Amino acid sequence: MLLSPQNFLAIIAGAVSAFVIGIFWYAVLFRSIWSNAQGFSEQKMHHLQKSAPLTTVVSFVGYLITGYVLCVLFQRLGIVDMKTALSTVFLVWLGFPLPMGLMNSMYAGRSLVVLLIDVGYQLVYLLVMGAILVWLG
Repeated sequence: MLLSPQNFLAIIAGAVSAFVIGIFWYAVLFRSIWSNAQGFSEQKMHHLQKSAPLTTVVSFVGYLITGYVLCVLFQRLGIVDMKTALSTVFLVWLGFPLPMGLMNSMYAGRSLVVLLIDVGYQLVYLLVMGAILVWLG
């Protein structure tokens, strides 16, 4: 599948937006709720911050892959309007991240609070990414 330069710009912008939303979501909006629900001590949070460079790179590559896959999906389905893009992204989220997150949380014994924060973030960044793909692509 050939992508135009606008598509690549949209994919990169979507990845950057997902990263920025993630910083706000986990470091500002839900930091203490999420870390408490995970049962993380201050020492564990400090350890996580030390591993942030590798986590940042892996996350950004993941966002680029997600943006690419959404772009290809939109092209194959002929999605060019915002309403269809956002409803498609919602269905993708409903069918994949939500049930996978629920299953992973249940098997790992994580709290419902962690699940809601995590899948809420995934829904928000996917909707923003989908909007950017339509707007810039």
